[in-house]
Amino acid sequence: MTQRNDHFRTSLNSAETNLTPATVNLLSAFHKLYTRLLDADVYAQPLYVSDLEIEGKNRNIIFIATENNTVCAFEDDPREKNTRQAPLWRRNLGPAIPSEELSVDIGDPPSGWTDLTTIVGITGTPVIDRSNNVLYVVAKTKWDNQYANTLYALDLRSGDIIRQAVVEGSAQGKGIGSASGRIAFQPVFQINRPALLLDHDRLYVAFGGQGDVGPVHGWLFAYNPSNLKLIDVFITTPNTVGKDNGQGALWMSGTGPAADEEGNIYVSVANGGCDAHLGDYGDSLVKLRFQSDRFSVEGWFTPTNEAILKLQDADFGSAGPLLVPGRHLLLTGSKEGKMYLFDTSAMKGNTPALQEFQVMPGPHYFGPATNYGAIRYWNIHGTPVQLLTTHDRFFYVCGEEDPVRAYRLASASAADGQPRLQPESSFATSDERAAYPPERAHLSNPPVAQPNVWMPGGFLSLSCNGTMPNTAILWALMPWDGNANGRVVQGVLRAFDPVNFVARPDGSLRIPQLWSSDHDHNRSDDRLGMYPKFSTPTIANGHVIVTTFQEEVVGTNGIHYIKKGGLPATLTVYGLPPSY
Repeated sequence: MTQRNDHFRTSLNSAETNLTPATVNLLSAFHKLYTRLLDADVYAQPLYVSDLEIEGKNRNIIFIATENNTVCAFEDDPREKNTRQAPLWRRNLGPAIPSEELSVDIGDPPSGWTDLTTIVGITGTPVIDRSNNVLYVVAKTKWDNQYANTLYALDLRSGDIIRQAVVEGSAQGKGIGSASGRIAFQPVFQINRPALLLDHDRLYVAFGGQGDVGPVHGWLFAYNPSNLKLIDVFITTPNTVGKDNGQGALWMSGTGPAADEEGNIYVSVANGGCDAHLGDYGDSLVKLRFQSDRFSVEGWFTPTNEAILKLQDADFGSAGPLLVPGRHLLLTGSKEGKMYLFDTSAMKGNTPALQEFQVMPGPHYFGPATNYGAIRYWNIHGTPVQLLTTHDRFFYVCGEEDPVRAYRLASASAADGQPRLQPESSFATSDERAAYPPERAHLSNPPVAQPNVWMPGGFLSLSCNGTMPNTAILWALMPWDGNANGRVVQGVLRAFDPVNFVARPDGSLRIPQLWSSDHDHNRSDDRLGMYPKFSTPTIANGHVIVTTFQEEVVGTNGIHYIKKGGLPATLTVYGLPPSY
């Protein structure tokens, strides 16, 4: 049980038999079933375990990890309507940090860091070892003025702490933060944003920078899951110095590292020092393998315009890697608004992409590309998703202010024997879009006076019954009414038919919306609430499981506060009524 369903990060539940386009539509009984109050915002994806024995009874359990460093196990019971229904167990893993306090401690003003508010604790999605009934999670704490990121193994049935290990280590390097030729992991500056990964008897934990301030790097730790002993550490930017010092975060908008069938690990690296000869991989896709219990870089890809991307803070690593099962293919997206397709079997050393193309409008230039802020990009944050049907393999993505776009994987070309996504312009789109400014009704050639791009686009999941196309549903979490960058806005959950496209009058193809929680198309009690930024819907057992943020206000000092009487943070479950 892991973020986006599997270690390929497909975000596909292909064993869903209850939710189909026939049962999920505006005329059906599909609706919000229940909510549960939470003690803080949740960036981690809800994880679902069926038939887990707790207190002598087999139950379906939803696991939630909050920014208050709380992990809890809720029974998935739509008959219980009490929003204050307590979880079966709850475990707090130490004091979370007020975001304004953390902002000061990393060298910013109290209102300077607003990516996560109002407290910071557990951010990355845990991973579950079902065979041993263990949940692994990382909590960021501050005890007696000392910061720590601690890895915990919890008993899945009780929440009891089985074992724990403080995340610490060092790597050889002469870059920022180096002392006597080694760089030590500094917990105050690092955050576990990507999901954890458990694969081939190794537990992987990735870190990026807390606001990209200070001596930060991208870190990937490998642990023995049975005893939480550190096996090895990989650092993304150990050696570049000067203006290119460090960074190279592993954040991927929350998507975890991906693993293929052979146990190779793939990560997308954000902007930072980039010189592969020195072992620095800013703005790159990196393929890692283990040799004699040591990380080894097998291959990498760096865009040719990496220097411009770094200057403009247009990370290559804004979305995570999606591996295509059985095909040795990998798809990812970037802040530049491009998608990239790779042949992972060919990744040896510096490897070009099979295909790269512009998905999003733009970029739009306000001046020379060498000036910071001179280019406006429409980013891709949500990692693409893929659907395999009896006849086709489809891919979907939803960038900032954009509709959902569909692509088909075409047969291998005669020229090189490799497949491609066709057409590059996308062959179908939804009418519905992620939130955008009213001034920007059309994305092509926006005038300079128009506002900043609204983050972060849509985050997608798929459900279907095997490969039967008429059972497939594409689920999307999107901001509804504003820019979710640095503030909390209303959100919307949408369901699309990802296969049965409809022709528009102009001949283009439309991805039809089946259902929506939004204000215009459904009953008011189905509305989502506040948008959970970077969160992916979980589809399980006929239910669509999401979280919502708490409503906030921004004080005159720029600090975010919980809004008195505002909407709370919740676990929210949609589905068909139990009697259906």
